[in-house]
Amino acid sequence: MKKWKKAIASTILGCLALAGVAQAATLGTLSYWYDSTSNNIYRWTYQPAFWSTEADTWFKDNGYNFTSWVTNSMTQWGSVRTSYGVDNSSDAQILVYGGTYNTLKNYFSPLSSSADGATVWSPSPVYEGEWNYNGSLKGGSYLRGAKVYIVGDKWFKTNSKYHNTVLHEFGHAIGWVGHSSSSSDVMYDTNTSITTLTTRDKNHLVGVYK
Repeated sequence: MKKWKKAIASTILGCLALAGVAQAATLGTLSYWYDSTSNNIYRWTYQPAFWSTEADTWFKDNGYNFTSWVTNSMTQWGSVRTSYGVDNSSDAQILVYGGTYNTLKNYFSPLSSSADGATVWSPSPVYEGEWNYNGSLKGGSYLRGAKVYIVGDKWFKTNSKYHNTVLHEFGHAIGWVGHSSSSSDVMYDTNTSITTLTTRDKNHLVGVYK
């Protein structure tokens, strides 16, 4: 009986050890890494659908074309991870809301009063394993949903700066977790007038979508 117990215990421990190895398995090798504030990266394992809405009339009333920014951002990031638009929010995995701070607070109560945009991954990303970049391991997770909020009234920014905010938040919605340290990149942590993705912006995610 004792021998059987030992054999069963050894089998269980062996299975647990194998499970541990599987969880920590390397997902692949990355050729680029430009995120200076996080050691994690996310990805969609399928083509996500997006839906956008102006939660109030602020952008329209002030002469901004919110829809054009959303469409352009989807197109630019499409070279990394394609997505497609749908008419109903219930059919989308990426939801984009534009409006005043007070309006958006009704959708996302933790929205900071100092934010010009925010992306929330919801439901939470699921851990897959680790990516190898030059011998450094980076945590990898797959996305299940994202909500993007673009704040209008607190800033009265130029058209280019609003566009930059939308493009930046789209980057988070498809996998950028932190930010670039280069002020030339759209994924820099401070709002700029840059409205075209750089090679660095795109290459950071290319490896996880091969």
